Amino acid sequence: MSAPTCSSVAGSGLQNGLFSVGTAGTVGFGNFSTLPSPQTGIQGLFSCTFTDAGTGTLTTTTSVTVAASANDTDLVPRILINDVP
Repeated sequence: MSAPTCSSVAGSGLQNGLFSVGTAGTVGFGNFSTLPSPQTGIQGLFSCTFTDAGTGTLTTTTSVTVAASANDTDLVPRILINDVP
């Protein structure tokens, strides 16, 4: 795997992503909102694209989203991995 490229998720209220991808197999991140009201519903946290550095071509994109719970105080994580040959 090559070092991933990471970004904030388009359309999310969390558009201030900071990413550390210097260690193989590890992604460090932080993301926050500067909008005046709390972000509710499903919000994209970050998206990273990994590319197979060996022979063949396989690209994996992993997106992490969070959603507010019923009481709007807890975040519920969801991870989606999309492998594209």
